[in-house]
Amino acid sequence: MKIGTILILSFLIIGIIGSIGGSYYQYLGASEIITNQVIDHLESTASLMENSIESAISEEKTELEIMARLTDITSKELNEILNAGQDFYELFVMDSTGKIITSTTESQIGIDRSNDEYFINARKNTYVKPSYFSEDTQRNAISISTPYNGGVLVARMELKYFDQFVSERNGLGETGEGLLAYSDGEDNPVFFTERRFQDQAGEESASQKQILPISEALNKNEIVVTDSYDYRGEKVIAITRYIDEVEMGLVVKMDRSEAIGVAENELIRTGIILIILIMIFVSLAGFLVSRSLSKPIKKITKDVNEITKGRLDIQLPKSKIYELQNLADSLNRILASLKLAILRTGIHKSAIGIGEAVKAKKEAEDKYQILYEKSMEAIMMLGGGNWNFISGNPATLKLFGLKDEKELLSKTPGELSPKYQPNKKLSSEESKKMIQLALKNGSHSFKWKHKRVDNKEFYASVMLTKIPLGGKDVMQATVRNITNEVQAKNRYKELFDSINEGVAVYRAVENGKDFVFEDYNKRAEVIDNIKREKLIGKKLTEVFPGVKESGIFDKLVKTYKTGKSQNWDSAAYEDKRLGKTIRRNYTYKLPSGEIVAIYRAIKAKGAKKK
Repeated sequence: MKIGTILILSFLIIGIIGSIGGSYYQYLGASEIITNQVIDHLESTASLMENSIESAISEEKTELEIMARLTDITSKELNEILNAGQDFYELFVMDSTGKIITSTTESQIGIDRSNDEYFINARKNTYVKPSYFSEDTQRNAISISTPYNGGVLVARMELKYFDQFVSERNGLGETGEGLLAYSDGEDNPVFFTERRFQDQAGEESASQKQILPISEALNKNEIVVTDSYDYRGEKVIAITRYIDEVEMGLVVKMDRSEAIGVAENELIRTGIILIILIMIFVSLAGFLVSRSLSKPIKKITKDVNEITKGRLDIQLPKSKIYELQNLADSLNRILASLKLAILRTGIHKSAIGIGEAVKAKKEAEDKYQILYEKSMEAIMMLGGGNWNFISGNPATLKLFGLKDEKELLSKTPGELSPKYQPNKKLSSEESKKMIQLALKNGSHSFKWKHKRVDNKEFYASVMLTKIPLGGKDVMQATVRNITNEVQAKNRYKELFDSINEGVAVYRAVENGKDFVFEDYNKRAEVIDNIKREKLIGKKLTEVFPGVKESGIFDKLVKTYKTGKSQNWDSAAYEDKRLGKTIRRNYTYKLPSGEIVAIYRAIKAKGAKKK
């Protein structure tokens, strides 16, 4: 088979494999991007629905607490309240023994409810009885109860009320929807809001129930489901949420076929077109490469044929292709030997192709030697079974205070390091780990504490690089003294921790919607009665819940947005942990974009001292 044919077939096979692999990789990447976009949209929708439901429950609790401020409410007044457009379907009052004394449902008066959760748990505080099926009213409901005149005021809400929060399907396409359900006590979901495809719902098997997204939600698993089935048996992408106060499961979902099906088909079509184009391209490339190879080979073949005919004055031409050049050099040497045998004359080695190779090798060696000798960085080579020094440049000798390379070779790496590193571990053990990482990865950089021959210690940055030499692996180590940098950092840390004001360093997140703790000094720990490790990486609003009400948060945002420092001395801050304090603050923005707050705090008048 001709070399041209072999090359074209090889290129074609490689092109097919590469294009199929590339297209598949592109498909996976694009599919993941599309799926993530759908997930982001579903997550935002689920969060909106969840927040709306929780806000509604909070409002209903507040309304009931306001009702409880009235005294001696009669059944007539309860009915008037109910008919005034409240979201409850039943109101009743129980006395201190749990007996219903007033109700919008006359038949309930006199019934003893002292064992019911909404009586037991609401004697002191407002209580929400989670989702359940009311045997009295034959409705899916929740109950909200609150202390009232020594007894309890109870309001029942039908769960259909919450349908309004999940029925909006804008942006959810033709198959998307929000679902709410509660567990019937036997791990079976009870849907109480309208399902978009109710007519397609069937009886699920026990195994199917375990994989329904709503089952995940009711098991308190707030997750992203990308390959599960809904109540119709359709594959969906779903987001699950659990509303703990009312023990409801929330699912926002969309059919997978709608979410990414069209895009998948388009990606497959694009992949096929791409494969065809790549096959055409590599076939053309294979043809051109085979031609570029076959042409000089034909020329060499022609010249060799002429030589066999007695034309010894022919010199085979040079080629840009390395292998062909080697072949030409070999043939030229054979031709030179033939001429020598025939003419009995000598030829200089440069005439048979050796001179240029020797010259190039010498130039490369000289260039590396100059770089090695003149480098300002300490460069040393380690080898052998124990990874001892085998060479070092002048910068290495200067760094460690050595007289010459001979003295370096008489030392082991352990002798140029203290016994222990700053992490309290043995230098001998740590150095082995660093070398193993460099051998595994090809190179490895790290911080290290070294020691000169006069026993003066210094901090260094080290880069280990594995280099093959003479058929074996050696290690090139490049070492730089960073003692000044470490000392400067330590001085900053000492100043930071010894200053008599609290200092906090923040990083803005979500364009200033909140701030994350980056650093926190010891004085701040005392002022705020909290340890640094408990808040680093956490949001300001999580650690200090009253920060927005105090006005401090707005000042931080202003400093972040404008870059101008803020100085104010009368910010009142209050929370359960610290009580009420008056804070004097000064904030400014670093070039890195981080925000620094320097502050003092005093207890407000009347505040309890801890």
